[in-house]
Amino acid sequence: MADLGRGGGFGAYYSGGPNSITVDIPQIPVFVPERANAILRTLVQQSIRLALSEIAGRVSDEAGRFADTGNLAQSFGADPATSTGGLELLVAGAGGADVVGRVFSSLPYAIVMELGRRAGQPISRSGIDAIGLWAERKLGLSTAEAEGAKWAIAQSIVANGIEGKHYFETGVNQARPKVEAIFRILGEQLAKALLAPGKGQTGTA
Repeated sequence: MADLGRGGGFGAYYSGGPNSITVDIPQIPVFVPERANAILRTLVQQSIRLALSEIAGRVSDEAGRFADTGNLAQSFGADPATSTGGLELLVAGAGGADVVGRVFSSLPYAIVMELGRRAGQPISRSGIDAIGLWAERKLGLSTAEAEGAKWAIAQSIVANGIEGKHYFETGVNQARPKVEAIFRILGEQLAKALLAPGKGQTGTA
């Protein structure tokens, strides 16, 4: 896993391998509110980005088990996010106080793969084209063969529906312990730094 948040000399990052999380917190100038707030905002943003990276990796791995084109897995892992999805950190509010992170895919079949499709629901043209690409890679068909097969496959899906794979839910649940650890360590080290002004803090798990 890439080292995240080290550029400014502090932050949340993986160290010593993907299972070791370190949060470095510098001296927080509690008597200089603007500077203190800026440091805290940076720490929170870096921690959220680290958590997003963990979630994206897990979700991408799960998506790759079911979508053989690779496009679905790759869409979740793009950082920064592209038009097809990825990791995104949204900062708003006064002084950037509101921070929201998300891992997403805008591919039309992402939600279908997650939740499934009831019988009788129509399939969009882009969805049918995606089926053709899947048929080429999964079934080994030529482009011409897949062009005919995709319509037959689409008709079968409309008639019978498909079962949801719940790859996103599974990936998030797998990432949950690491994500919780990131914010637990961040909270612990922030508390220590605020109670002992003039000293930096480093916490590792």
